[in-house]
Amino acid sequence: MMRPNLNSIPLTLAAAFLFAISPASGSDLDEPVEPAEEAELEEVSGLAEEAKFGDRVLLVETLDRHGAAALAGAQGDLADAEQSLADAIAAGDQEEVDRLTNEVIPALEAEVVRNENFAANVAAIVAGMSDEQVVALNRALQNTRSNGIVPTIGLDELQRIVDESFDDRQIHAFVMAYRENAKFLAKADRFDVDSKQYDRAVAKAQSQQDKFLGKVDRFAAASTNDALAKSLAAKQTRKLARASMLSSADLAAKHAAKGFAKNEARKAAKKQAVTLAKQDRASETKGLAKGKKK
Repeated sequence: MMRPNLNSIPLTLAAAFLFAISPASGSDLDEPVEPAEEAELEEVSGLAEEAKFGDRVLLVETLDRHGAAALAGAQGDLADAEQSLADAIAAGDQEEVDRLTNEVIPALEAEVVRNENFAANVAAIVAGMSDEQVVALNRALQNTRSNGIVPTIGLDELQRIVDESFDDRQIHAFVMAYRENAKFLAKADRFDVDSKQYDRAVAKAQSQQDKFLGKVDRFAAASTNDALAKSLAAKQTRKLARASMLSSADLAAKHAAKGFAKNEARKAAKKQAVTLAKQDRASETKGLAKGKKK
């Protein structure tokens, strides 16, 4: 009698166990996601994203972080102007003293006060934005919420979005302009203010801002051209439709006239046939009458 190979038993048991726990062919786990279900999942995900980026409160809160930087900038400008005033007084430059006292410093003080109420002012501007603008601006600012680069976007700059009816492309370029500026100014802060590296970083910050703001203007011109092209296309479509309607009306009139003429011709032929038939009968009647007299 042959003895069983005991070494093969663990392998056999393992194989049986794996077979027992493996899902059966055609089970729910093996079924692919139907295209309709996948599309529905993508739609739900898209709706959730739109709801997030359409949140005006989120936008105001994000921009308020930028407001702190704007306030710090305005306060720094005011401090510089006050120092310039002290220098002008020390130098006896009355013209500069008058300019700083009557024009520059009052304007900067007003800017500081304005930025101290940044959140309320931003909320008023955001209230005037369209839903599409809110979504585009929230999406463009998404990176700033996570990477710590806070672009300084002032109230006047934000108001441009509403006043100039920025579209998606313009808003993206607009945010990029101030984000690039903030990024290179942060690099500049790593260097001594008297170093060439500092000057290069500051120059790069300004050139990048100018570059993307230039794109905003170009996109605006392109949007105007697109709108003009669409308007001309719409006019041409209406013109062709009108011409088609007139042509159809002319054709219908011709068909109607032709049909009328045919109908009238048939009526005339029928009337003539009736008349001829009457004349023939009258002639036959006269012939019969003459024959009887004879």
